[in-house]
Amino acid sequence: MLGVPAADAHPDAASQSIDNPGNDRAALQAVVHDLCTKQVAMLGEAAHGDGRTDSFKVALVEQLVTKCGYNAVFFEASHYDFLAIDRRLRRHEEVTADMVSSAIGGLWKFDLEFKPLVPFLLAEAKSGRLALGGLDFQLGALESFYANDAMPAELTSYLDESQRAQCREAFRHRTYWNYPESAPYSAAQHDELLACVSSITRAIDARSGADPQLRAEQLDMLVNIRRSIEPDLSDATVRNGARDRAMFLNLRWLVNRLPPHRKIIVWTATAHAARDITPQMEMVRPFGSYVHETYGPRAFALGFTARSGSYRYARKTNKQLPAPPPGSLEESAIAKDGDATAYLGAPRLAKLGPVPGAAFGHQYHIFGWNSLLDGIVVFPAEHPPHSTRSGYE
Repeated sequence: MLGVPAADAHPDAASQSIDNPGNDRAALQAVVHDLCTKQVAMLGEAAHGDGRTDSFKVALVEQLVTKCGYNAVFFEASHYDFLAIDRRLRRHEEVTADMVSSAIGGLWKFDLEFKPLVPFLLAEAKSGRLALGGLDFQLGALESFYANDAMPAELTSYLDESQRAQCREAFRHRTYWNYPESAPYSAAQHDELLACVSSITRAIDARSGADPQLRAEQLDMLVNIRRSIEPDLSDATVRNGARDRAMFLNLRWLVNRLPPHRKIIVWTATAHAARDITPQMEMVRPFGSYVHETYGPRAFALGFTARSGSYRYARKTNKQLPAPPPGSLEESAIAKDGDATAYLGAPRLAKLGPVPGAAFGHQYHIFGWNSLLDGIVVFPAEHPPHSTRSGYE
């Protein structure tokens, strides 16, 4: 399915498409063919503001689940909120589409092109056919239904009353980054947060008779909170490196909780999915390098780019894609008068050799692309997502 279904349509019903599905059909079939036998499919995007990529990835996820037996979908999104969803499913408590959208987060949940995927994921998760998860340890996700307020209240409840109030307030400041210029975030506040994490961990460790799955989840949350806070006072390279490493450790932790022989989709940015360091990541080892090191040829990193068009650069700002230079990957993939989406699999990427391409952040760099990605989808034109937020279209 490409595009947005009617409000009362079943998730797998045919729909009115934002993009022309006929232009994407051959490329989509080729990508499904290449991914169907893999164990970990990392679906990238050049930037978190690519509407046509959204539509293609939504269709791809549905086909990988329904035709290829993929049974887990993990997002570059809140690890904590997806753990809360998993807990509710395990306890047969209500899980709504709004909760799933909240866990997925503001990078995609407001995109009209992304909307059809949410009811599909929810129905598959409720049936037990699909595991959902988040890989990101960051605190303070926009409108998080669990991690922003409920999680700190839950975790600090293990402390005595005086320390509980202190730590809850410390977490609130860090979650909402509520540090005025007159009192900026300091080493003392950093150390206070880590001390709170240690105190809660000791309190949970000391409690006997607890639900073992709940205990494991809460201890894992604390591990992730610590990983997120520890590099706060370091430079961006250290912080970004810690995040990609943590995303892989969370992937591994989630996989270890699943039955064997799981086939996993990871929805992320191409810069994270890459097999090696890229300029966009500022010399940070990407998440995908750990995945490829672990899974070898069973892992697949898929990138996206476009010959022309525009993308969402900020909430209310769109940018034009730069014109492709001569001999670029984009020009090689699509004839100048063509309008069909192209797919470059590993053999074609290897044959191209080092050429300019803009699969990372829509900025042109010369790479031997087969050293970084296993396949690249090339659109004739990209466009920004259609926002469901009032005043953002």
